[in-house]
Amino acid sequence: MPDKLNNIKNKTPESDLLDIFNSVLECISRVDKQGNYLSVNQQFADACGYQAEEMVGLSWYETVHPNDIEKAKQAYEVMLEKGRVDIELRGIRKNMTTFYKRIVMVEGIEDKTSLLGHYCFMQDITEGKLSEQNESSETILEKHKNNSEKLNNLLSLIPAVSFRADADRENIFEISDNISSLSGYSCQDFYQNIKLNELILEDDFENTIKKIKQAIHNKETYEVSYRIDTKSGEIVSIKEQGIPVVVAGEVKYIDGLISMAELAGKSNHYVKKLTNEFHEKSSDFHFKDVVRKLSEATNAKIAVITECVDFTETSVRTLAFYNRNEYLDSIEYELTGTPCQIVIKGEACFYPEKIQENFPNDSELVELNAESFCGVPLFNNLKEVIGHLYIIDDKPLSDKEKYLSILESFALPVAKELERQLENIVVNELAAALNIIHGERYFNDLAIYIQKILKADYVIIGELNNSDPCEIKTLALCYQGDLIEGICYPLEGSPCQSVLDKRVNSYPEKVLDFYPDNNWLRENQAQSFVGAPLLDSKGKPVGVISVINTSPIKNINTYESLVNIFAIRAADELSRLRYEKVLSSYKNIINSSSDLISTVDLDYKYISVNKSYLKLFDKREEEIIGFPIAKLHGDEKFNN
Repeated sequence: MPDKLNNIKNKTPESDLLDIFNSVLECISRVDKQGNYLSVNQQFADACGYQAEEMVGLSWYETVHPNDIEKAKQAYEVMLEKGRVDIELRGIRKNMTTFYKRIVMVEGIEDKTSLLGHYCFMQDITEGKLSEQNESSETILEKHKNNSEKLNNLLSLIPAVSFRADADRENIFEISDNISSLSGYSCQDFYQNIKLNELILEDDFENTIKKIKQAIHNKETYEVSYRIDTKSGEIVSIKEQGIPVVVAGEVKYIDGLISMAELAGKSNHYVKKLTNEFHEKSSDFHFKDVVRKLSEATNAKIAVITECVDFTETSVRTLAFYNRNEYLDSIEYELTGTPCQIVIKGEACFYPEKIQENFPNDSELVELNAESFCGVPLFNNLKEVIGHLYIIDDKPLSDKEKYLSILESFALPVAKELERQLENIVVNELAAALNIIHGERYFNDLAIYIQKILKADYVIIGELNNSDPCEIKTLALCYQGDLIEGICYPLEGSPCQSVLDKRVNSYPEKVLDFYPDNNWLRENQAQSFVGAPLLDSKGKPVGVISVINTSPIKNINTYESLVNIFAIRAADELSRLRYEKVLSSYKNIINSSSDLISTVDLDYKYISVNKSYLKLFDKREEEIIGFPIAKLHGDEKFNN
């Protein structure tokens, strides 16, 4: 039995050899002595995410995870010595995603005098690897206590860059588009040429990498600050937070967030003063102190700081409201018909007098006896508006440049602190969302988390219907925090159809203009859509996750990045469930059979046996599994 493969190789012309192997095995390739692919069958190419012709001439090591290349080289040496080797490695697909593969290399490409190369047989074992972990893939980050009123509206206002990398941060698998505004380099640069570690300044490198490696070794979340050299040559201070994702006791990859850490913009007397007073420790920064000092600096009756409470900039909430030696309670108010509406659109606004005449529908101005108004927006590092700062007085304001200059100076540290607070909330809540335990409610719980974090109207997680592949069957459907009954809907004429054709698809507004015949979108007054595919271990779509709002989405990049992260996790769970279902059916069929059925590995050791097998030989599973066939049947029978 062990000599059958050699007999086929020796007696069969090489031109027919792959045809024979194609009928027996699934993923097959030929590799020359230099390690380049001579040929691959389409199954092999599909597993690696290529077309077969693309792989001819490609180095075999380009499909091996960088951290496993040394292991692969050692396996090659074993094959040269023994003629055959069997090894498990991590592979890299064309789209830079990781998968697990079992490789068998066999000497077999020869001329009359020397070895020219070898055959490589591959099995994708990703699903099996994932199923080894009964619990959810842990994100070791400690859960944050959910007691903040800001959570329901501010995730997308965070300008952080999200990324997914290997444990060494050397290889980037996913990174959000806004990395270009932070570093000057595109996503493609990081996929092909640039490494995160290469950007760190030499003076900061050793200490930064040491902290990260220690945290990864301990399977703990980390937070580091360092400086990078951007593409334009500008030095930028960075804060990075990383979450190790642990599978089967090992760190599988890192999910991280990167944002600017230094105070941007001009620095003047007010900025320096506020920075010294409030930023020595972030916990010492109080918005109430800022509005009091702003009132003193401008001699204005009222000073206010607000934050946006939704993604469409239609309303704000006051963080601090100071009115002549008195702090008023936080309120939320609509912007329509107010001078604040102009500021939230991103423009500084100055009305030296008669403010009530300019905004007759703003009853609050009457109650405050307002005569003048001056306001400036609060921007994050991506120049998105996250709130505003303004003063109101009961007398005219005469010097526009003076008041705008003072407000803009105060706005810089206020925006920075607001951004910091929002980011801390988001990181912890995102970690909680990705730490959902496997179970029957997994998709329901995930949909609720997504709705909560993104403040979305609808969240839909669905899979391709087995009985009709042109239809989506929902695994979870959440509307404004409430789970509703699942539905089936056709892909044709829906934005989900385009999602299955590419990684992420979005319509920040007017989605009905693109799908005018979609009754569901029309009936539910959909305005915007973001969707990402659920991909199986071979990169093929098996479902979709989508977020739908009844209002436009301004910060679409943040939505796309986070929806894609959730899609990766949802796809992992769907693959696990499908694998368990198939495995369960397979086991039931085998165990109910009266025939003797077993599976063995390439070393002819038992992997599994059915009940009839155990009954005939009067053995327990632990007395057979892992042992060679020869031990049970005898060497003579095995060799014959």
